[in-house]
Amino acid sequence: MTIPSSALLGTPAAAVYICRSEEFVRRSLRYEVPVHQHGERAPLFFKRSDLDHWIASHTHVPAR
Repeated sequence: MTIPSSALLGTPAAAVYICRSEEFVRRSLRYEVPVHQHGERAPLFFKRSDLDHWIASHTHVPAR
């Protein structure tokens, strides 16, 4: 799956972008990253910049 270049990513594209499952995005990430949703059961959308911030804050670089 290719990741679209738009500012907002849907759940499948966000999952590919952060290398996690769609289930993880729906159940966990939505509470850690701001989500855009137009209605109670509508699809979830994430800003690419918010996902980049999440990746940076959850990356551990081991000491040498």
